Amino acid sequence: MPAAYKTGEFHENGKAGKINLKQAIKWYKSAANKGDSTAQYKLAKLYQNGSGIEKNIRIAINWYKHAAIKNHPQAYYHLGLIYEKGEQGVKMRIWQLIPKELMK
Repeated sequence: MPAAYKTGEFHENGKAGKINLKQAIKWYKSAANKGDSTAQYKLAKLYQNGSGIEKNIRIAINWYKHAAIKNHPQAYYHLGLIYEKGEQGVKMRIWQLIPKELMK
């Protein structure tokens, strides 16, 4: 696993001392922007739950989709749940479950 993701995980779980979600988010964003699907998934979960960052389902969906493109199974699962439950007014459209990159 890339160092940026691991650093974020240490901060999220308190392995770097105290739990520090702001630092975890910083490091997850760094790894996610470099294409790390696990960091993209973790970042999506933090946005979905509003943990250490303002809750934003649209941003969460975006990060879940990025992770899903890389075949991250939990990202697919959470996307499905969001659309199934209609979380925060998100309406299910079956075509939205499949990232555009996979429909080519």
